[in-house]
Amino acid sequence: MNIKFPTFFTLFLIATSLQAQTEIHSLRVVAPIPGQDISAAYFLLKNDAPSSVELISVESEHAEAIQIHTNQMSNGMMRMVQLETLPVEAGGQVEFKRGGLHLMVFSPDRQALDSGAFSMTFHFSDGSSVDAEATVEQLMPESEPMNHHHH
Repeated sequence: MNIKFPTFFTLFLIATSLQAQTEIHSLRVVAPIPGQDISAAYFLLKNDAPSSVELISVESEHAEAIQIHTNQMSNGMMRMVQLETLPVEAGGQVEFKRGGLHLMVFSPDRQALDSGAFSMTFHFSDGSSVDAEATVEQLMPESEPMNHHHH
């Protein structure tokens, strides 16, 4: 009986299960409009781990700073609020999207935005980090609205 294969297979399964269980999907950075030095980033954050985790920081060599923000209603006004951390439940996911949770990207590197090679590193409370490449979206100028038809 060859016992090496089952042992190797068991070790392979253990090693595979220890790989990063927090994932970043569809990361995109919106290029700032001319004259502005602040951008936003959106993505889907998935936590496939058996325990909850907190997103504690995001950094990039292509930005001066990146902060976690959300929009909250206060006295009838929508206000942007910085979050120090963001909990993600075990087996859960959190969507960062326009009008809700988002990353504020301060002083993004124009060359990185223009080249489309904008990477970020996400740091979590369990000590893990996830590197992700963002696609860069250009904002449509307000003078050219989409789906606008003249009759």
